[in-house]
Amino acid sequence: MRNGDRWTVNAGTRDELYLTNRDNGHRHAIPAEYVSAGNLTVDYASTINRAQGATVDEAHLIIDDRTNAAQLYVGMTRGRHANHVHAAPSAFDPDLHGPAEIDGDWTPATAVVAAVNRWPGAVSAIARRRELRGCEILTGEEQRSLDSDTTAVVDPVAAAMRRLGRLRSRPTQGPGR
Repeated sequence: MRNGDRWTVNAGTRDELYLTNRDNGHRHAIPAEYVSAGNLTVDYASTINRAQGATVDEAHLIIDDRTNAAQLYVGMTRGRHANHVHAAPSAFDPDLHGPAEIDGDWTPATAVVAAVNRWPGAVSAIARRRELRGCEILTGEEQRSLDSDTTAVVDPVAAAMRRLGRLRSRPTQGPGR
């Protein structure tokens, strides 16, 4: 048994609880003392990443101003009989290290529309960091010219191969040398 495993409760007696692992079908009998000691909990929630591939009878997804289209899709396709979306504005902005500021009229409908239009990876982590720092974002060509010692654009593959060749040509020093 591992933390995060998903189980189905098949039956129970005064002495044991009978479970089946939902991923591999293994069955286990859990002693009542183990359960009464608080070592077993029932979870009714999961992260979107953990829920990927799971199917439940009814799914409830809570979205905020950071939920993107891929997360919305995963969360809204888990329920066998029903899928519900609940929208909650963020109370804290980790980028600002303080309370979140909500621009305009925030409604659940606008939250869903914003999530559908937000794609993961649309802005790279480096570009996002530059945005937060107020730096201008350079094009690939501008960045390559800044990184180059000469006016020619350096081929990154060729540069990596040269570095690798230098590493291979170094003599190895063994014990006693």
